[in-house]
Amino acid sequence: MIFSTIGTWRKEEKIYTEKLQKALTFLENMDLENVKDEKFVLEEDQIFGFVTTVETEDKDVRRPESHEKHLDIQFLIEGREKIGYLRKREGLQIVSDELEKKDICFYDGNLDGETFLNLKPGDFVVLFPEDIHRPQCSGGEETKIRKCVIKIRMDE
Repeated sequence: MIFSTIGTWRKEEKIYTEKLQKALTFLENMDLENVKDEKFVLEEDQIFGFVTTVETEDKDVRRPESHEKHLDIQFLIEGREKIGYLRKREGLQIVSDELEKKDICFYDGNLDGETFLNLKPGDFVVLFPEDIHRPQCSGGEETKIRKCVIKIRMDE
């Protein structure tokens, strides 16, 4: 997992792969005032994503998830969001496995050792296939947020 901000990522860019740099450059150049909620493709079958407006929810309502074929970049445009994070390990209970069809599986919500990151506008989190994450959590009271999620293919 990487936690950073779009305003300073260039200081770190040497550690990022070419695909990550492409995605972060896209976010850096995004017109945040006028971006619409929509899906987009940056590189066919390799880098795609969406902008969405959603409500945060209590962490007990949100289901922890992970992916197998893609990493996620979760970039906050507006509002405040908490994202839970835990590295995969033995003994975690999968309650819904949709990896074959949708490249996502969900875990039981009781994750011992889960850490929460507090995102503000401009922050992003890179979550790898080994990272379980619980996005869209409220920091106390539920609120509307705008965010961009970019998925990068990892298994090729």
